[in-house]
Amino acid sequence: MYVPEQNRQRAFTVVMIAGRSTDESMHDLESLFDWQAAIIASATAILERGGTIVVPANTELAHLVASIALPYSEPHAAEQNRASARVQVVETSGDSAMARDELAPFAHRNAITYHDAENRVVRELPTVEAVPELPAETPGRRAHHPITPRLMEEFQPIGVVVVSNTLELEPELQLLRDMQVSRVAVLAPTAQSNDWARGHDPTQDMLRELGDNDDGGPIPYDIVAEMLVDRWLEATA
Repeated sequence: MYVPEQNRQRAFTVVMIAGRSTDESMHDLESLFDWQAAIIASATAILERGGTIVVPANTELAHLVASIALPYSEPHAAEQNRASARVQVVETSGDSAMARDELAPFAHRNAITYHDAENRVVRELPTVEAVPELPAETPGRRAHHPITPRLMEEFQPIGVVVVSNTLELEPELQLLRDMQVSRVAVLAPTAQSNDWARGHDPTQDMLRELGDNDDGGPIPYDIVAEMLVDRWLEATA
């Protein structure tokens, strides 16, 4: 992956949110592949440029992003170094036992730093041996953690990446509109997207700029994500 010299190892933060892959709007394999490809490409582009990713404690997204971040993690010799992980996971809807159980192995490998709803680093997470075997969905334990004004203010991201804007994310998109967040990219938008969401999908404009005619094939999200992050960095230099 090519990274412009001026964008290497610069400290910056991007917030990522995503609809659930089980949402009814993603009923076909193409939508699921786009969902995964957009997340992987966005996370990789951010991490390759030295950035930090902030995600709410929604385990499906956080687990995938943390997996991508593993090669970028550095073993921590001291406890206080955990706050420097490249992925910051934040509980915004109160304590989540399921999220803590599922994401604890990544915290122990310094791939993530886990925060509670007060943005305090959670240092006492289950050990790998203590994590119970849970079914994919446990009734009453999995709550949605949305982005909040506090999260945005605490981390001061240069932009927000939204992948597959399902109906569950609509209140968060409204929050971004209300906060007048200037840099928002909606990737792999769902069929139910409104005009605002479609207007914040940079994919087709970028492909036209590259002279990549739409032949109906897979969208090269790796290229789109690289261009997107580079432009955000240039805009905030």
